[in-house]
Amino acid sequence: MSEQNAQGADEVVDLNNEMKARREKLAALREQGIPFPNDFRRDRTSDQLHAEFDAK
Repeated sequence: MSEQNAQGADEVVDLNNEMKARREKLAALREQGIPFPNDFRRDRTSDQLHAEFDAK
């Protein structure tokens, strides 16, 4: 039972470290003026993709 508690505590620490790292990355992006970057440009619509790949 104590082994399960220790494992659960490790998972919580790992999760806390992960959240801290994500917040630091977000802060760095915000400093650059792009908090949520989205530079993907669409070159085809979903209808075009279906027409191209449904037949394959």
